[in-house]
Amino acid sequence: MGHNTFVYISSFVLRNNSTIKRGGARVRRISEARAEKCQFIKRVQYRDRIWSVMKAPMIMRGIGRNNIRNKVALTGGNAFVLVTKDSNFFTGTVFYEADAYKCKF
Repeated sequence: MGHNTFVYISSFVLRNNSTIKRGGARVRRISEARAEKCQFIKRVQYRDRIWSVMKAPMIMRGIGRNNIRNKVALTGGNAFVLVTKDSNFFTGTVFYEADAYKCKF
């Protein structure tokens, strides 16, 4: 496999793992104080392992942030309080956990 093919496949995998969906783009991160005025829906998690050499820390965090927003949107929520964020560059693991809320903005 040529170098260009390898780079293309790696970037394709990362783009698809970190893409924010339409609903996720409308989800906001809020403080715990703000969450007290919102309706709690449920706790959501995003866990993944990135098998690419192009897993820079910034990209790993972006994958976690975007996918937790997508998960919150799937619950019908429009806001979240981040509970856990862990992305490990060396192992390629991403774990984000958040409480999903429905808020009136």
